Amino acid sequence: MKKLTIIISLIVAVALVAWVEATMAGPQESPIRVGVVLPLTGNLSKFGNIEKNSFNMGLEEINAAGGVNGRPIELVFADDASRIETGRSAVEKLVVQDKVVALTGGYSSDVTLAVAFLANRLRIPFLVTTGAADMITERDWDYVFRINQPISEYSKTLIEFLHGELKYKSVAILHDSGLFGRAGAIEFSEHATELGWKIVLQEGYEPGTVDFKPLLGKAKAAKPDVVYMISYVHEAALLMKQSKELNFAPKVFAGAGAGFTLPEFYELAGSAAENVFRRLCGHRKSHIQERGNTPSITGKNTEPKQTTMVLRHTLPSTFLQTRSKGRRNLRREAFVKPL
Repeated sequence: MKKLTIIISLIVAVALVAWVEATMAGPQESPIRVGVVLPLTGNLSKFGNIEKNSFNMGLEEINAAGGVNGRPIELVFADDASRIETGRSAVEKLVVQDKVVALTGGYSSDVTLAVAFLANRLRIPFLVTTGAADMITERDWDYVFRINQPISEYSKTLIEFLHGELKYKSVAILHDSGLFGRAGAIEFSEHATELGWKIVLQEGYEPGTVDFKPLLGKAKAAKPDVVYMISYVHEAALLMKQSKELNFAPKVFAGAGAGFTLPEFYELAGSAAENVFRRLCGHRKSHIQERGNTPSITGKNTEPKQTTMVLRHTLPSTFLQTRSKGRRNLRREAFVKPL
């Protein structure tokens, strides 16, 4: 339900931007077309299809309530297949052929960054839902926004808990070599260093790796208190299973979002998934929540209708005020200040 909260909010936010751009251009009954870029095939398709289903659930609710300014929203989905070039091509098709007035989605940070660059160049508003690398929204692009937390917030909450509550002092960081993994590793390392932790190992692996024992052997030899992993679901499960096979048992394993949050992780990893701390994305205030033997750092969120109403009432007025001052560009402040 919390995921649906984010998705419903996201659709309304994008629809409101689209309404400002499109409501005077088309008939009142015509739909507002919004493009959604997601990995619907490829190695991240599990996540992409989960998000697609959530988009459609939110779409039904919003259109049943009258849409935006009396006009329904139409979502046009495009598959990026977790590939940068495919993502770029998808955006061009959505804008040029499908005539969408706004974009949303974005799962892999590598693809999301490429989509953001192109959306900004084409002057099409792009509201990121999941791609978490901080740099996506740190480039002062006028048309790029995010509704999710950046990767820097993942590590900050988790390390504050590990440091403050459990008093750990050393860490091995193992991460996917993509933008999400690299950015997350840097952020965690910086936070850990600020708190006086010792980084005994920081190393990436290629997506699709199946044999982690050489890497885990190096981590085991470094004798860390904590092993922090940034991985998608199959790699996350393999890391835990192979750690168990090597009798590698640090004081705690910790996972950042992505692969550690799906039920499939527990199915694939089995008993090796026990006692893994995981940080769920999308939440500002965090606390510890137990799930069997696997504790999670999660957080409180508002109900879907409350979030929807906040966005409905704040985004149109601030955006229109920006327009009334003669500024063509969508500015980040118009979205952030009211929230």
